Amino acid sequence: MMGCLLLIFFAGHATYGQQDSILATQVRAKRVQELNIQKSDTSKYKRLDPRKAIFYSAVLPGMGQMYNNKYWKLPFVYGGFVITFSVVNFYQKNYVEFRDDLYTLLATGKSTNNLSESTLRFVIDKTRRQRDYYIILSGIWYLLQIVDAHVDAHLQDFKFNKNMNISLTPSMNQNNMTGRTTGLTLTWKF
Repeated sequence: MMGCLLLIFFAGHATYGQQDSILATQVRAKRVQELNIQKSDTSKYKRLDPRKAIFYSAVLPGMGQMYNNKYWKLPFVYGGFVITFSVVNFYQKNYVEFRDDLYTLLATGKSTNNLSESTLRFVIDKTRRQRDYYIILSGIWYLLQIVDAHVDAHLQDFKFNKNMNISLTPSMNQNNMTGRTTGLTLTWKF
């Protein structure tokens, strides 16, 4: 009798344990399936590393934008550098020209531009200051293109909802008593 009770007890306990392991296996299988679905959703987009984008942009300006596949930004990156370097070159040439003219005035007493010493000193200071400002501006432009590549690499994973719309609708308000237009209204719809 005691043997029968032990047999029933262990048999029941074994089937209960099997049910737990079957349930755990089903939960694991479902979880693996969910992870595979998530992986397939993100596999549509190439995952970009923002650190690589920073490195590429720091080594060669515009290379981070190329890494992010934003080729349309290259003319802006290089256009900014061409503009700032051209202005720096312009002020450098003027600075050298007026400085040499000042040296000539101090040495011989004659200026090639027919300017006084105080005027030449003022123009030299002004051109040097402007040149230095544009050198700083070109450094800021260099840092901005690095930041742009970094932010753009981060935003590649951002999912945009195409159903999100914002519209701006103008309308005119009319006075019901007089029938005249009394104002203009802009309505935002989200």
